[in-house]
Amino acid sequence: MISLQELNSLPAPQFVAALSGVFERSPWVAERVAALRPFRSRLELHEAMCAAVERASIDEQLMLIRAHPELAGRAALRGELTPESTREQQGAGLATCTPEEFARLQRLNAAYTQKFGFPFVIAVKDHDRLSVIAALESRLENRLEHERAVALREIGRIAGFRLAELVDEPLGSRIIAADTPAPGMSAVETAVAEIVDGGFAAECDFLASLVKIPTDNPPGDCAAHAGRARVLLEALGFAVEAHPVPVDSVRAAGMIAVTNLIARQRFGKGGPCVALNAHGDVVPPGLGWTRDPYGAQVLNDPAHGPTMYGRGVAVSKSDFATYAYALRALVHVLQASDGPAAIVIDGPLGPAGEAKEGIAAVAAFTGRPIVLAAAAATRKLVFTKSWAAH
Repeated sequence: MISLQELNSLPAPQFVAALSGVFERSPWVAERVAALRPFRSRLELHEAMCAAVERASIDEQLMLIRAHPELAGRAALRGELTPESTREQQGAGLATCTPEEFARLQRLNAAYTQKFGFPFVIAVKDHDRLSVIAALESRLENRLEHERAVALREIGRIAGFRLAELVDEPLGSRIIAADTPAPGMSAVETAVAEIVDGGFAAECDFLASLVKIPTDNPPGDCAAHAGRARVLLEALGFAVEAHPVPVDSVRAAGMIAVTNLIARQRFGKGGPCVALNAHGDVVPPGLGWTRDPYGAQVLNDPAHGPTMYGRGVAVSKSDFATYAYALRALVHVLQASDGPAAIVIDGPLGPAGEAKEGIAAVAAFTGRPIVLAAAAATRKLVFTKSWAAH
């Protein structure tokens, strides 16, 4: 790995070379962000690279998509994949396809390429071979423009995973040893606090990225926010499940689109399960705003110092950032210990069936008492066998 500090200090050619594998065979992406350094966080770097792709011409975007190999295709069989693609395809188990699965995958790949003019691209890290085949079959039904956007979004997710493996982002200014805790705090609490404080700039970037996506409810369209939150959480190293709520249930609740995101982190065997819940939808901004409620602008307030303005900054969206960075710090401190199981549930908890599905997933995972920390009142009652806190 290379540290973010070192990456920021490299001459431009070395910077580009270090990031050459992040976007498949497309060093031009790194070239276009080299002048934007220094980056405060890995997230800021990832967002800058994704923005460079978004600003690129359609021809350049198509070249980027076409730089990706077919899954379990000829390049894989000949051993011509990049090291990054090789690891990713092996991780999804594509090399273990049965002859029937392999033949089906080849037929679908051919049909997809013939229809769209570029190969099927998907971030395989959270897939197995069967879910990859199912996704390929499903996306064959898309229109060209929609599928091009989906492919670019998946490429952005792949880049986030690769950056997490490549770039070491400092977790904090220092890790306090177990024998030097802060007054009134345990050694673990002190270490976690130090890491969170050290990553505060990155956490603010995380929050701002969510605030800039409107999720007023009503009308309750949270799909884009859920997609962005998933990318941000994955960039922090979490494996994230996405569970879209059935459309009929969403419509019945007077909303447009809702997706539950679930990220799980286990520290060891035994111990309680802690479920942290945050929601992405917000009440529409009222009258009297003097700043853009979706601008995430940071101004130096005379009374409070640097202050971010925007819907969801004080609650809901800030909970996404708070939970994610606190859990990330705890992972770093307790990664070698036999601590409790922790689960983060991120996503608006609203339409009928959604809370039920989320809690069922938690209970099935741990079989342990559940502590539900809810950021806001849900639209249905949730019963636990242990404790619940708001």
